[in-house]
Amino acid sequence: GTIVLAERLRDAVEARRFGAGQLPNPITISLGIFTPAEITDIEPEALIFNTAAVLRQAKAQGRNQILAN
Repeated sequence: GTIVLAERLRDAVEARRFGAGQLPNPITISLGIFTPAEITDIEPEALIFNTAAVLRQAKAQGRNQILAN
């Protein structure tokens, strides 16, 4: 589901060459995926906070990463 979609997005961004000069190194992205145990029990602010925390962890592991809680 979500991880497969994130991998496809990550692969597509990495494969794409941006700009007229064709940058020598690919652009990469890191993604953080947070899934609460119960979707009805989480406030939007908490969802954003927790997703951002997972993204920070993914970025800390290096470039071009996907991390899910």
